[in-house]
Amino acid sequence: MYRPQLKKLDYFSKSNILDGTTQGQMSFYDATLKKWTYTETSEMFWDDTNKRVGIGTASPTEKAQVSGNIFLTTDNDKLLFGTLKDVEQYYNGTDFIIDTGVIAPSDLKIDCGALKTVELVEVVYKDINLGAAQLARPSSSQPDLDSFVDENGADTGIETYAFAPGEKVSGSFEIQHDYKEGTDIEFHVHWQGITAPTGTDKVKWQLTYTLGASGQTLDPTTTIVIETDFDTQYDFKLSEFVAITGTNISMGEQFLFTLERITASADEYAGDALIATAGLHYQINTIGSRQKLTK
Repeated sequence: MYRPQLKKLDYFSKSNILDGTTQGQMSFYDATLKKWTYTETSEMFWDDTNKRVGIGTASPTEKAQVSGNIFLTTDNDKLLFGTLKDVEQYYNGTDFIIDTGVIAPSDLKIDCGALKTVELVEVVYKDINLGAAQLARPSSSQPDLDSFVDENGADTGIETYAFAPGEKVSGSFEIQHDYKEGTDIEFHVHWQGITAPTGTDKVKWQLTYTLGASGQTLDPTTTIVIETDFDTQYDFKLSEFVAITGTNISMGEQFLFTLERITASADEYAGDALIATAGLHYQINTIGSRQKLTK
């Protein structure tokens, strides 16, 4: 047996081996005792019947079983899987990587079981956007059609609704199945002004909305406004309304709204506001819902 102090192979003898006390203990050399001693079975255990090793357990159920943490001390150290080391996972110092294409590309399948799914902990946002063609114009107070203009003032030929004060559209969409229920949602409008402003002009939008759920009556409407400065011709602007409290909002609810350009508080922008899209920013925590009608 190799003895570290002497740096040579030596023989076993009764004088330099401590007897074990139970089946499955594993021996190691103790430099303080200067003897070969043994582990406690709760520390390291060899199951000679089933040919299994346990670390931190005396009852391994697999070829190797660890009760406690495993620490790979160096970034890019990898755990390898498959006969040909087909898949690897590791931390590269910045990101945790699962690479299923080491030998040949393969799908990554995650099975969480019935009514379970992957759930995100950190805040992640998505967007629901409706283009002008998806918005309904009323019989009166409807916006005209006009075309977006590029930075050189050239007509793009791409038409949309152009809002003067008092003009409106209506629309609706469903709160998506990946929505993190109970979190706030934020309605917003992307728009362009193609007429030159007189200075720092203002465009004011009003949103009137309600939500409805299957089997329930509609909530009373709520009205909120947002005013945005406009000082550069052809600029695209984002007007984002104050957050709508999401405490009682659930996935699958129908968001119904009217969007209107109303008179600004001062320095009204004389040109039309050409809408690109309108919609919601919202938080997600799952890929979808666990069931069709409930999160």
